[in-house]
Amino acid sequence: MEISNLVALQRQPDIFYLNGVPSELPRWASIDDRKDHFRARVDATTLIGMSAEELHVYFTRHSVNAALSWKRQQSLVGRVLNRLTVPRPGYAKISGRVLRQVYYVMGVDAGEAFTASAELYLRADIVAEIATLIQPKGANR
Repeated sequence: MEISNLVALQRQPDIFYLNGVPSELPRWASIDDRKDHFRARVDATTLIGMSAEELHVYFTRHSVNAALSWKRQQSLVGRVLNRLTVPRPGYAKISGRVLRQVYYVMGVDAGEAFTASAELYLRADIVAEIATLIQPKGANR
């Protein structure tokens, strides 16, 4: 990624916080609300208990994908492609459940910073920094 693009990305906010999905949906919930709720429940089941190595791979892949989406954003064709495939170029969508696991691996109490069902968009460089922080000992740097 070119330095000017990285500087432009770093001027963007660090995190976009999206409201967590409620544990119970009212009967009048829309189809989109129901889809989001179902996705959050699937994430809660499938992302439970990743090891430090798995978290490192997860964050490394998400940081690379977010950086690539930001790089694509610099051209007209890339912006069109991003518009079709990426909600926020330069950001990785990370669930609160995964971030809570990072806190656990680092030995820090997450407290009430965010709920497990929350979804946040973290800037690519922050995701890469998290990947570096949780990199297993003895792994190639």
